[in-house]
Amino acid sequence: MQQLMEETIAEAEQRIENTKNGVTGIPTGLAGLDRLTSGWQACDLNIIAARPSVGKTAIALHLAKAAASAGRHVVFYSIEMQGEWLSVRRTGCNHGGETP
Repeated sequence: MQQLMEETIAEAEQRIENTKNGVTGIPTGLAGLDRLTSGWQACDLNIIAARPSVGKTAIALHLAKAAASAGRHVVFYSIEMQGEWLSVRRTGCNHGGETP
């Protein structure tokens, strides 16, 4: 238990040293979510799930763009949309427009 506690404290201290505006991981681009999570952390598995047509793809694309803007490599997979439609959705999000 002692070793576990020492490793946990060392990891917390490292995160504190590397923090940027309270974000110790990858920023989400959403200030409220970053305050709650301190950004996406290494080894996290984040799943976005909801009913159809409520904006899952839009939020996922926003999160991916925020990570890419922070200099991270991003891969986006969708089993529902082809790459061309994902690009159209991303372009629509950039311009504040609605897309089909």
